[in-house]
Amino acid sequence: MADMVASPLLWMLSDRLISLIDNSSLVKNLHLTLAEIQTLVLDAENRSEDDAALRRWLTEVKDAAYEADDVLDEFINSLSSSKIHSLFSPFQWLLRFNCQRKMKEIEGRLDALLKRRIQFQKAVPLVNWDGFQSFESSASIKVPHRETRSFISESEIFGRKEDKQILLDLLLGDSDVEFKIIPIVGMGGLGKTTLAQLIFNDERIHYLFERRYWVCVSQNFDVRMIGKALVETKTEASRFLMNTEETVDSIVREELNGRRFFIVLDDVWNEDQEKWNVLQRWFSVGARGSAVLVTTRSANVAALMGTVDPYRLKLLSDDDVWLLFKNVAFSSKGEENINSRLVEIGKRLVARCKGLPLAIKTLAGLMRFKGEESEWLQIKDDDIWNLREFESSVLPALRLSYNHLPSHLKQCFAYCSIFPQGVTIGKEQLIQLWVAEGFIQSIEGSRSLEDIGNDYFMELFRRSFFVEIWRDEYGEIVKCQMHYLIHDLARFVASIGCSIMEGNTLQNVPEEVRHSSLVYDSYQLPTTLESLQKAKKLRTLLLFSNNLEKIPGLFLKLRSLRALDLSGSQIQKLSRSVGNLTHLRYLNLSCTRIETLPNSISKLQSLNTLELIECYNLQELPNSISELIKLRHLDIQSCCSLSHMPARIGKLRLLQKLPLFILSDIDGCGSISELSELDLRGKLEIKNLEFVDNPTDAENAKLLNKQNLRTLKLSWSHDAVASAEMSFQVLEKLMPPQELKVLHIIDYKGTSYPSWLINSLLQNVAEVSLVNCSCKKLPPFGQLPNLKYLYIKGMLKVEKIDNEFYGDGTIKAFPSLRQLELYDMPYLKEWWNLKSDEQSKEFTCLEYLTIKGCSNLSRLPELPNLKNLALWNCNEELLLSLDQLASLSTLVINEFRKPLSIPAGNLTSLRKMTIYDCDDLLAQLVDDMKPLSSLEHLRILYCDALKSLPTGLRYLTSLQKLEIAECRELVEVPDVMDKLSSLKELTIDGCPMLKSLPDSIRYLSRLEKLVIGRCPELIKQLHIEESDEWSKTAHIPRIEKEIEEYLTEEDSLSEPSY
Repeated sequence: MADMVASPLLWMLSDRLISLIDNSSLVKNLHLTLAEIQTLVLDAENRSEDDAALRRWLTEVKDAAYEADDVLDEFINSLSSSKIHSLFSPFQWLLRFNCQRKMKEIEGRLDALLKRRIQFQKAVPLVNWDGFQSFESSASIKVPHRETRSFISESEIFGRKEDKQILLDLLLGDSDVEFKIIPIVGMGGLGKTTLAQLIFNDERIHYLFERRYWVCVSQNFDVRMIGKALVETKTEASRFLMNTEETVDSIVREELNGRRFFIVLDDVWNEDQEKWNVLQRWFSVGARGSAVLVTTRSANVAALMGTVDPYRLKLLSDDDVWLLFKNVAFSSKGEENINSRLVEIGKRLVARCKGLPLAIKTLAGLMRFKGEESEWLQIKDDDIWNLREFESSVLPALRLSYNHLPSHLKQCFAYCSIFPQGVTIGKEQLIQLWVAEGFIQSIEGSRSLEDIGNDYFMELFRRSFFVEIWRDEYGEIVKCQMHYLIHDLARFVASIGCSIMEGNTLQNVPEEVRHSSLVYDSYQLPTTLESLQKAKKLRTLLLFSNNLEKIPGLFLKLRSLRALDLSGSQIQKLSRSVGNLTHLRYLNLSCTRIETLPNSISKLQSLNTLELIECYNLQELPNSISELIKLRHLDIQSCCSLSHMPARIGKLRLLQKLPLFILSDIDGCGSISELSELDLRGKLEIKNLEFVDNPTDAENAKLLNKQNLRTLKLSWSHDAVASAEMSFQVLEKLMPPQELKVLHIIDYKGTSYPSWLINSLLQNVAEVSLVNCSCKKLPPFGQLPNLKYLYIKGMLKVEKIDNEFYGDGTIKAFPSLRQLELYDMPYLKEWWNLKSDEQSKEFTCLEYLTIKGCSNLSRLPELPNLKNLALWNCNEELLLSLDQLASLSTLVINEFRKPLSIPAGNLTSLRKMTIYDCDDLLAQLVDDMKPLSSLEHLRILYCDALKSLPTGLRYLTSLQKLEIAECRELVEVPDVMDKLSSLKELTIDGCPMLKSLPDSIRYLSRLEKLVIGRCPELIKQLHIEESDEWSKTAHIPRIEKEIEEYLTEEDSLSEPSY
């Protein structure tokens, strides 16, 4: 099946024609022809699934539209070029003549296609041409109505007990609310209906609700049909009267009035608020505590209907997957009669379903009737979509979601099929590729293409097309992954238009392929190049291989390319021929070995995105890059060899992503004032500010006007010699916008802070870092209401943290701060408490505190809610502050050299403690461990001189997990282990001098797991049956010996690099 979505492509072409400053009759005629054929295309897309002739017609329309797009590019480039060269030069005249000739040919082809279709056309309603809203009507695909029932056999369900309990708790809790609506959201085939059936038939639901109703809503949200389903127990006469909205409303309200009801609305697709309002009015007449459970594939539906956050149903675990498969596939056999070889093949088979219950049951049902190993092996090697059972059950269930997409989202989804299965897709990259291919068109004027693309992405996510997502620290989605079968669906609907070219299938590359990825090993490259010669219409080429050292010349002959991704390859040079790819809009050279870019890159007049992330060898950008006037994204993050910015980069007025700007004193390089007219978004780092010798230049950068900037990093070179006064004036003029979220100031040479920092003008900032700055005090960060994370390092002149740090008292100091880190401040001696009343205490939200290398700080302020504390290489007296940290639950003590006691204060909340490289401190812990009776997890690591663990361990009666690692001189564990009555897990690793375990270990009845690694003498004894060591541990269910290496997790945040 070919991708039968052409309307967005035609809309894009029409939009490009409208934007042309050309009133020729040719352009007008082409625009009119596109408008006429668009109406027919919308109708054809709805009808083409069962009509081969329509599919062929749509394919021809798309071919003509793609060619028209190429010619438009050439025409627009010729117009741009004529502004530089004489319009009447022979070359320019010939170029425009050829473009006009091609446009006339395409207009003729489209006109012929239009007339051919009109001959067979039936009545087609007019289409709204105001924008993409017109595409919504195209989603009305005819699909069979899906019916579900409330009955289910619970013995056939696996892996949903926890989900069921969570939802029951939500449904049955807080019975005083008027009514609650809980949506279950997930992709098709995930088991939402099954889970709703389990809950519907639960005894507690029977007991607590007076009425229960099961309504299969499906795609047609018919209010009257739903009403009839709710009153099916009424008399036939009453139901007969339900032929108008008024009578339906009256009878349903009478049915629900005053009763505590439970309703399941299964398989809901409706996003019409008005229809939903009718049902809400019905539900409002019931008794308090009534509940409605909704199943849907769409987060939009869940947001519309739910009174609580939707419950996102997850895929089944590997164990539950196998149980479900085995229950169906081997249902006719007893456990003892199951062929072990079939079990082995079955586990590999079922792994292909990736936890999707519908696919698992379909596959298991198929295998149930196949008893021969050869039959199972054949299925294992087949493409899953070639199985008739999948085509008839799984595919329609998933296809339903696709059919409900508007046309512009259908093409975006189908395009995702070019990413290999299992690959993590960057959201920003995907949106940039959509933009490059013209899939996203601005219809709202002021909104950027990237913002509209983000809407497209989120819509696909809300409709469950992206199952796995990854978010950044601010909750924004940055990466996603498609489920194996959703990816197969994308490949199915995209057909030959999108392709993954792999080393073993390259000979089958069709000429019609437009978008493709290339996956191969180095030895397969010759075959790859031979196959690509057929794919002359390629518009996208993504490379998934790190073996390419030189760009094949054939790549640079694919003249229709819009997107070329060579990231991760080993190429060292970009050929000048890249300038011939005049249609190119997206070029990704990230993580390659290139050192320079050719000047011919300036010929890529359509280029929107140039990705150069982590090109460590890149030394400079060509000055000609300033001629790429359509460039929107220039990503040079982590290009550590780059020494300066090219001159006139400020000419790139459309540039919105430039995360790094490097200043220099090299003649002819770009100055900071180049930033003046750039409306940059996201992140910006300005390096080498010592080269700004005029504050006016800094002011001309106009950072204050860049309202879409979210992260700003300002840095001077660490070893630079710069005037303190000039540094201050420059920083004063670099005031960020109010919308800024993250601020880093590195190696600032001034001795005082700018007014915008002193006056706390950055009210929205959530994260601040000060590193290696020359000031003697800290700014009044306490007055930043949204500050959540504060990192301070290398402030060598700061001797005390006083009241100025908390601010002037306009607001409660640090009302939102959750995490504070202080590093390498050896002269810091005092940290004051703010003198305030109990109602305005500071640090009320602070939960994480790390202090490292502050050797003179001897006391902490009051931190009432601190839960996690890490002390590294600090003054031992800091431990005395523990007695006032009543909420502390996790403590890390690292590199304390002098012996000192842990205070006998209130540490009843302490649950986890790590002692790292503190030999002398451990030697003192005898009676001092009494206050730690609530401790559940103790780790003792890298205490090289420690010979015996402290006998104070006997007081840790709540301890459940004890880890001892890399204590090279440890020879004894005291015989007090029987006091650790709660211990469940014991790990001893890298302690080669330890030869025996204490005898009392045999009395630890709750010990479930013992791990012994790199303790050769002890392990030797444990291997000898009936030896003393063997008998001590014989009662432990799980014993692991000789692990390779002990890997520790960090209890405190790892130190960031700046």
